[in-house]
Amino acid sequence: MTSEEAASAMPARSRLWRFAVVFIRTLRRFGEAMLIAWAALAVYYSNLPLAWLRAILAVGLAGFGIWALWLTRRRLMPLAFAVVFIGIVVWWSFILPSHDRPWRKDVAVMPTARIDGDRVRLSGVRNFSYRTRDDFDVRYEEREVSLSHLQSIDFFISYWMPGPIGHTFLSFNFDNAAPVSISIALFQ
Repeated sequence: MTSEEAASAMPARSRLWRFAVVFIRTLRRFGEAMLIAWAALAVYYSNLPLAWLRAILAVGLAGFGIWALWLTRRRLMPLAFAVVFIGIVVWWSFILPSHDRPWRKDVAVMPTARIDGDRVRLSGVRNFSYRTRDDFDVRYEEREVSLSHLQSIDFFISYWMPGPIGHTFLSFNFDNAAPVSISIALFQ
């Protein structure tokens, strides 16, 4: 390699090195931002009893994270944020799920299934008559189906409007009973 080739190669390596450093720093900042956002949202949507207290703590935690990771030059502050973050993750993992919420009337009852060999007894099956979104007749049923009479399972996705939210449905079809459909929210 001649001295001219070596001289022209150095700036290219230097630019590549600078790009790599900037790219890695950007990824690190993005990761830190995601950790701060997750921790603040975990506190906001936690099981703490007062909404205003959750909001204040979430904003305070986000402010502390920004200060500790990006603004202060104290060497132990990233470690302090890490300890707080790990504490929030541990606390969050011990929060038990709950259905005790102010649900809309048409989704207020959680269905249950009891399996006894080939027979499945379903309670709380919705069979509503809808006139409009808010005008409907509430009717819950109990059904019993036999798994040996299962003929097919259909999979559907229903989108109400353009966007990332829809419902997935599984419809279980029997040769001696009405179909039973279950749905689970789908977020893309």
